[in-house]
Amino acid sequence: MSNPVKQTIKKAIEKVATLIMAVVNQGAKSSPQVKINQRMLFNFYQYAISQGHRFNLADTGFRNYSQF
Repeated sequence: MSNPVKQTIKKAIEKVATLIMAVVNQGAKSSPQVKINQRMLFNFYQYAISQGHRFNLADTGFRNYSQF
């Protein structure tokens, strides 16, 4: 995959992640907008993978925190 395509995909991921984090930081973790953004992110990843793009999970910036 060419470098401009990778940059475009990376920028799109960053925008979606920023939108999600903005809503989550407002304390509305289960709001309809968060659910919509999460579904959009899921669909984006599904589409990118179907087009042959592979993501390094360390580069996505997502983490899971739990006390358990």
